[in-house]
Amino acid sequence: MWIISVFFIFLPINLFAWGPETHIKIAFEILNTTNFSLIKSYQAFFLAGNIFPDLFNLFKDISRFKKSLPTHSWNTVSRIFDAATLDSERAFAYGYSAHLAADIIAHNQFVPQQTLLVSKSRFLSHFMLELATATNDKRFRYTLIELLEKANIYGNIFLKTFNIDEKFFKKEIFLIKNGIRLQNFAKIPEIANLIKTSNDSTFHIKSSIYEEKSIEMAKKTIDSGFSDLIKYDPSGKNSIAKARNMRKELIASFGKKKLKKHHKENISLTNFNPDKIK
Repeated sequence: MWIISVFFIFLPINLFAWGPETHIKIAFEILNTTNFSLIKSYQAFFLAGNIFPDLFNLFKDISRFKKSLPTHSWNTVSRIFDAATLDSERAFAYGYSAHLAADIIAHNQFVPQQTLLVSKSRFLSHFMLELATATNDKRFRYTLIELLEKANIYGNIFLKTFNIDEKFFKKEIFLIKNGIRLQNFAKIPEIANLIKTSNDSTFHIKSSIYEEKSIEMAKKTIDSGFSDLIKYDPSGKNSIAKARNMRKELIASFGKKKLKKHHKENISLTNFNPDKIK
């Protein structure tokens, strides 16, 4: 039984970019500052759109079907908007686009920074990062569970557009809900946060910087659409790969200790300069 519990605690290892609660927080930031009546009128659909792109990442590496789903593609956003006939469905589509916009920052800046300066391991640079940045506001945790309970309703436009079997989807949601509940019960986010902050006292400063950038990017999709953002890859695949390769080169040149010291003393990847490592 304990093996099953441990399995569920670490279930979403490759599930989220920003954690789901952070995506919900970003969505609320938009709702609290926008005058766009459509998403205000259908807030639950908008919020669901903000977490939906990650709901098919569970065990994606070993699922041919999930690999075939272009969840983090701007073309997917276009297809959802084209298929939407109801305002509630359009609100969901706006939420979906806001998620991808926020991921541009998470996957092309924040995660690569952690990969470059902390670890090339996905568990340490990505999963631990997602858990540690999760907000401690219980409102967002409750909202997440509520959204998952009715995810098949709020995200029906996505399920129809991509011919997702509802029984299959409900099983996915069941696994995700139980994984999240067990993580919270075992206080895994708090433990991850403790590890991150003990290794880097500036971690929350860095996290807040990138979170603000993500909010700004997500707001752009609501205010002016996503046409200017399609040149960016929300998955950050190439950015993360480059960071891994660069880490190898830096370790060969400077060693892990100097790289770790530089990471602690510098805030943003945009200011990163290998020549400044001492």
